[in-house]
This record gives sequence, structure tokens and C-alpha cells, in this order.
Amino acid sequence: MTLATVLLLYIGVEVSFGTFTITYLADESYGGLGLILATQLIAAYWVGMFLGRLLFAKFGHRVNRHGLFTLACLVATMISLTALFEQAAWVGFLLLLVGLCNATLYPIIYAQALQASGKHSSQGAAILIMCSIGGVILPFAQATLIDELSLSTSYIAPVIAYLTMTILYWFSLKKSDKS
Repeated sequence: MTLATVLLLYIGVEVSFGTFTITYLADESYGGLGLILATQLIAAYWVGMFLGRLLFAKFGHRVNRHGLFTLACLVATMISLTALFEQAAWVGFLLLLVGLCNATLYPIIYAQALQASGKHSSQGAAILIMCSIGGVILPFAQATLIDELSLSTSYIAPVIAYLTMTILYWFSLKKSDKS
């Protein structure tokens, strides 16, 4: 169940970055690139995710996936913190790089969760698929923060999500070691 929560949070940050990076790049107070160019540039985020997943599929067996998970979450956290405290076009381009960080998270979480579910892997897979609802929760929270505070302040939501994901992921590993 812990890894299902991690996956729910992951899907939320994936959708949030795909959504609000456009706003960041387009807004005059931040990136100032205009909506059309910002919308075109968001493709770099999704391409980064695609390329990252291809690279992970090819080379993922050669790396420590737990260390890679932690590194990807921490880099994405640092980029989110940068967006929290800086307002500039270069930060918007930095936000696009989160796609590379996110690329490795899904296969690591999913594989770890299926392994942890053991003989109940079919039920575990069904629960993980249902975690796609996470794509709704975090973007809604971040949009609320934008409405109530500001776009830059809203990046506290992904910061909290990435840190929570890291803690829960390692908690699940320690729990599975005891079993």
C-alpha cells in the first residue's frame, strides 16, 4: 500500500509539471514566452520522459535503482525549490528537465510494488493502475495554491510530494527487508 501511495504521488507530479510548466513559461512575470511558444516547448518535457524511459529500459539493470530513485526525486525537488524562489525564463527551461527525473520513477516504483505484492501480484497491479487518480489530486492542489497565493509558491506542492515519495519508498524497502 505504501508503494501505491508513492505511485499516486508520482503520477500527480508528472501531470503537474506537464501542466504548470506551460503556465510558468508563458506568464509575463516568469518565463514571458507567450502561450504558443510555451505550449510548443512543453513537448521537451514529454520527450525527456520518453528518452529517459528508453535509456532506463536499456541501462536500468546496470544502476542501483534505489539510489537512482532517490537521486531523481532530489534533483526534481531542487528544481521545484528553484521555481519556488526564482522567477525567470531559465527556471522554466529547468522545469522541463524534470521530465528526465520523472522518466525513471514510474518503472522503479511499479517494479518494486509488483515485487512487494508477491503472490498477490495481479491484485497489486490492479491497485497500481487505479493510482492514476493521483494525476488529479496534486494538480488540483497546485492549482489551488496558484489561485490563493502565486504560481511560484505553488511549487511547494511538488517539493512536498517528491520528499514524501522518497521517504515512503525507503520505508517500504525497510519494511520488505524485515519480511
